[in-house]
Amino acid sequence: MKKRFLCTLLAGMMVLSLTACGGKKEENNATNPTTQPTEAPANPTEKPADPTDAPTEAPAEPTDAPEETPAADFSVVELMNSVITTAGANLPGMMQGGEMELTELYTIDAAAVTEYGIYIPMMMVHATELAIFKAAGEENVQAVVDGINHRVEYLTDMWSTYLPDQFELVENHKVVTQGEYVLFIVAEPEVAAYVENVFMRQFDPSLEEVVLLRKFDQVDGTLTELTDSSLKLELVDGKTYQFDCTFADYIYIEGDIAEFAVGDKVTVAFEAPVTESEEPMQAVLTYLAKYVEY
Repeated sequence: MKKRFLCTLLAGMMVLSLTACGGKKEENNATNPTTQPTEAPANPTEKPADPTDAPTEAPAEPTDAPEETPAADFSVVELMNSVITTAGANLPGMMQGGEMELTELYTIDAAAVTEYGIYIPMMMVHATELAIFKAAGEENVQAVVDGINHRVEYLTDMWSTYLPDQFELVENHKVVTQGEYVLFIVAEPEVAAYVENVFMRQFDPSLEEVVLLRKFDQVDGTLTELTDSSLKLELVDGKTYQFDCTFADYIYIEGDIAEFAVGDKVTVAFEAPVTESEEPMQAVLTYLAKYVEY
């Protein structure tokens, strides 16, 4: 009886002991899980870019800096003389102005300019006027412009009640300033465009050159054909020009027409200016004389 009771007691103690061990094991499992993560951290498959690697494209080559247009340095007098020579046939009779015209017509102090070229008409039936001034430093440019504006006011008052076609030239005058240089133009449109182009090309030679077509109102040439009412004339002046001329009803001939012969050098005047052409130019003569060399 005692022995059975003792066995039963031992068996119960073993059960309690096993139960206690099982609880500790489950507690340990809860605090230290054995399950591994389902996915391992991804290993980078590409090598990080090396900052020392060369760029895939070479840096762009620096472009050349734009060339600056050199500052103009030219003789105003020489340029004006060249313009007058080239455009002479398209201009009325002109005379060169001096210090009196500078200080009295333009009211510009002589000390405000270092060089100037002024051309005004010989006869007071023309408003055409051309001038270029080089100021004595940029601080004097405005004084030159003010002088030109004074001149324009005078010409406006003068021509507004006189000859409408000349007044129109004054109204369309041009004043062009480049650095220390100032250009003033009162002229027919084609002459004005030519003179302005010549002036501006001193500062930018890449500008397209304006070609001025000459206008002839008086010519010294050689007779190539002659009749009682017409003649043909050849002028050689840089290139050869041909004129087919008829006599006006009021033509003035110095001497008798019979005194002229083919091959003579003559002076003729036209009823209206004739524009330059490569073809024979048609003209009406109002004057014919044998050429006299002075």
